[in-house]
Amino acid sequence: KATGTFEFSHYLNGKGARAKATVDCLLTGGDVAVVSGVITASDLPGATGKRVGVTVHDLGRHDRLGYSWAATGSPAETDGLLPRCVGSAPFEKVKQGTGDFRVVPWQPKL
Repeated sequence: KATGTFEFSHYLNGKGARAKATVDCLLTGGDVAVVSGVITASDLPGATGKRVGVTVHDLGRHDRLGYSWAATGSPAETDGLLPRCVGSAPFEKVKQGTGDFRVVPWQPKL
């Protein structure tokens, strides 16, 4: 079982939020990983207790990210019923110096 936490911040034109989530699912395939978790702390009102998912494409120094709220809208505005291990295609480039991801094989027990 995957355990741990992840933190993220998402800002555009100076507006956005930060959050911390407890991992509830992790899947990998090749150089792509999807992790989901339930938000335990956030400066976005209404986001705590909602599940979010993040997809990582490990491209060395030019990683990409995707996230569930690209398709569902703000976590604060969802019903919280997002399934585990759901993210979006990794369409965003990671800002240089903010993180480098290394995807390793992971096979959960089904």
